[in-house]
Amino acid sequence: MDPRLASSGGVKRGRPGADKEELSSNKRVKPAPLDLDIKLPLSDPLFFKIINHARIKTLPPNWLAQLVVVSLESVPSPTADLLPAPSLLHHYIDLYHKPADPRNLKKEKKKGGLDVRVPALSARQRCVLAYASFGRVISRKSEIFLAGPQARKFRFSIIAKLAANILTDTETDEIILDYVARDWKNRLPLASELAYTLLTASQPEDAKDERKRRYNRLCALVLGRMVKSSSTDALFPRFVLDLPVIPDIAIHLAKDYCETGTKLRRWAGLEALRDLAVLRLSHRWKAIGILIEYMTASNDDLRHDAIKVAVSSLLEIESLRALIYSHAHTQVEEAVKISHQPIADPKSKMKAKDIKPKPEDEKVQAISPQERSRLIKLKIDLEFAICEKHPEECKFLLEQSAKGTIPLRIAFGMKVKKLIRSIGIDNEKLYGVMKACPEGGEDIMYLFINELASIQITPRLFQVAWGLFEWSKNSLYDFNCGRFLVPVISALNKGLVLRELGRLLHLPSRKMARRAINALSKADTASKFKPSELLIALHELTSMQGNKSHSFLDMLRHVIHNECLQRGDIYTQEELAVALSQMASISPIPKLYMWTLLQVLRKYPKTVGFAMQQLTTLISRRVWEDAELWIGFLKCANENQPKSFPVLLQLPPQQLQDALSTHKSIREPLRAFAEANKALLRRPKVLEILGIQR
Repeated sequence: MDPRLASSGGVKRGRPGADKEELSSNKRVKPAPLDLDIKLPLSDPLFFKIINHARIKTLPPNWLAQLVVVSLESVPSPTADLLPAPSLLHHYIDLYHKPADPRNLKKEKKKGGLDVRVPALSARQRCVLAYASFGRVISRKSEIFLAGPQARKFRFSIIAKLAANILTDTETDEIILDYVARDWKNRLPLASELAYTLLTASQPEDAKDERKRRYNRLCALVLGRMVKSSSTDALFPRFVLDLPVIPDIAIHLAKDYCETGTKLRRWAGLEALRDLAVLRLSHRWKAIGILIEYMTASNDDLRHDAIKVAVSSLLEIESLRALIYSHAHTQVEEAVKISHQPIADPKSKMKAKDIKPKPEDEKVQAISPQERSRLIKLKIDLEFAICEKHPEECKFLLEQSAKGTIPLRIAFGMKVKKLIRSIGIDNEKLYGVMKACPEGGEDIMYLFINELASIQITPRLFQVAWGLFEWSKNSLYDFNCGRFLVPVISALNKGLVLRELGRLLHLPSRKMARRAINALSKADTASKFKPSELLIALHELTSMQGNKSHSFLDMLRHVIHNECLQRGDIYTQEELAVALSQMASISPIPKLYMWTLLQVLRKYPKTVGFAMQQLTTLISRRVWEDAELWIGFLKCANENQPKSFPVLLQLPPQQLQDALSTHKSIREPLRAFAEANKALLRRPKVLEILGIQR
């Protein structure tokens, strides 16, 4: 650098001619006082003359930048540590001192430092260097020259120090912001560095307020530019977190990102709030308050994303975990209350939104089914998300499900699949909760077992299911205890299945009973039933005490028809024939025997010969002694005329008379058949009943 330029006199604003003379003059001028404001606006033509001076243009950007830094009042005299590039010192010595002995210079370099003292610079000199350095360091050429992360960090530090300590006009901030906006990803740290320097650099007491105002203005400018560019969404959380003081506009903008932005922008706003809650204690409770509000927002996307952010990060902090748990529990308890609210009159022409609140003295107000489901759903989302990370919280869900009504349990059931899939099948805490199922939580517990079994039936899961079955079998819930075994029924051996088959079918849901029989019909089950064996076992249930009610028999017919008779691939004609033949010899004959025989005949008409053999066997078993079987017998004979006539003629006279009285359409065809085969009839009483003379 030209010593004459470094010591040139003060610049008089508004006198371009004088400025030119002073720049080219060799006469030494008295330096301006350090506190004199002689900074040039960047629009001043003199600025470009200064930075284009021949001697300044010859300096490499990094040398010029370092020289400006050590000239600032807040930086001490240079040492080897502060100036890691010895070449700058050599250049500085060449300009301001007599040439040093190269041999001594090498010795000094080996010792680790040079005894070089930078002369004190005037305000005018600092200003000239600052403008020159700022223009050069922020230029594209400098960016290429100082490539790499470390060099970029060095450049940003220089620019920030210049802008914070010397170039304090607003135009400088705009230039920096324009520079940053051209490459947000790589240059945004410059804005953070400038903000940090504005508040942390040593400064006179009377300048602090001005710097704070400039800091807030800078933050507003940067954030305002970021809002207009979608490419900055992912950078927003980091910039906010790096600010030394979080301005109110940053919180406001984070909320705006969450509530009105795209998915990427919404996620950026939530991450910013999360980082403030975790890393900035001064803003923790404000940020967590906003996040908690979003965790129960009516907007599904915002609610789900807020819950995901909170559960993945905030639960690790004990004080925040207690707060989030408390809020989640409160929301579930409110969902329980909502499930008890009466439904608005469906016959009313008023829409749900038009229903006026009832007087304050009434306890609850009516609500539409759709609104109730929506409110329950948004209030239980957070608790289920917590349970995915902390399965021990499932106990609270089971307790609350007992207090709620069917709509609450339905809402719980819709979320069980995702919950169990997230927890996994080998979680000790989950099994601990399942073993100690609270009374009233059986409905949700069944869903847990069902979903776990759909993944894999493990020995531990079977033990839990069997334990719940035994517990409920001895409680008030005996009628529904078999449901706990349905998901794991393929793991039961044949002895257990036969022993508990009645309870497996004594269920309110026909669908659940059908599922149990369908599972037992498969060849890969532990019980390994043959189709005929299972069909016989189902029929034998009708002979057991407590299994003779009309509701149970109807359910059993439904199961046999849909899961046995309709499964021709498993229950073939041969298997059905084996089962019916064996059942005909069982004592007592199963009550559904005739019903099943009729169903088989209707599906396979060619088995009529086999069916008549079974009717003959039943005559020897005095089938008429069981009213239900006798009705079925006569119905089967009536539907299969004339194949059934030889069988009817084998009936005792009294039973034949009963058959003809019950189904009058049989008499004439049977009489004709008997007359044609009169020689075969050995019982006069039968001929008498039919009106046939010997």
